[in-house]
Amino acid sequence: MQVPIYLVNATLLGLIWGLMRQLSGSVWPASIYHAIWNGLVYELYGFGERVGDLGIGATWLYGPEIGLAGLVANGAVFYYFYEQSKKAGAVTQVDDSRAEELELNTATSQ
Repeated sequence: MQVPIYLVNATLLGLIWGLMRQLSGSVWPASIYHAIWNGLVYELYGFGERVGDLGIGATWLYGPEIGLAGLVANGAVFYYFYEQSKKAGAVTQVDDSRAEELELNTATSQ
């Protein structure tokens, strides 16, 4: 069960860092967040057989990358950044009529 949760969490983290880049216009905030994540998560929660400084053994439940709590927390952070990016116009949704218009414009400009 840990591998699917890890894959979803890794995807969510990538999306979070991508949205951070979109919102800020720079890779630095996402890079700093990633560095802090790696520096804290593995030290506090451990990795492999090593128990981290927090002493949490049930990483399947509480682990930030392989645990259910991490999945919920990362999902909430992603949702927050996604909503912020929609407000800022960084993420747009293309409906069917707009998609057809874009295709038409592309075809006529060639």
